[in-house]
Amino acid sequence: TQGQPAGLATGAGIAAADGCYAVLAAFGITAISQVLLDHHIPIEFVGGIALLILGVRIARTIPPLQHANPAVTIASARWFTSAFALTLANPMTIISFGVIFAGLGLARSDNISSGALLVTGVVLGSMCWWLALTTVVRAFGRIVSRAALIWINRLAGSLIAVFGVLAVVSAVG
Repeated sequence: TQGQPAGLATGAGIAAADGCYAVLAAFGITAISQVLLDHHIPIEFVGGIALLILGVRIARTIPPLQHANPAVTIASARWFTSAFALTLANPMTIISFGVIFAGLGLARSDNISSGALLVTGVVLGSMCWWLALTTVVRAFGRIVSRAALIWINRLAGSLIAVFGVLAVVSAVG
């Protein structure tokens, strides 16, 4: 509902956070990664609360009658920042990257360029995904009725809220 620039700003925030975690995994910055893993419970709890709030807000959002003006605004920075923070709230991502990178043989390599190439691939792959996703959503958004968008918001918001609740339960349980 906010237009493709807002979706791309959100995707850029996610790609940047994935890039940060990929750097930590690729270059074995164990002190920082260990702190994140040691404090994963409060990080997961705060991230879960943020997802719960975001899910409820999305579920309650009524799409506008007109599509947003696709001009890039200061709101894009807000979309980027919130997506970046929410993605960083999942420190288990670093474990995923560590396992994948180890499986690709990066752990046995002292070659910095291999790590840099993998990190670049993570960021570019994430941004390509968001470009494709926002392009498809923009195309279908013009033909989907407002009533259908309301139900899509309710479903998506509810699912995000459920993931938030699961993260909170996982953190305290």
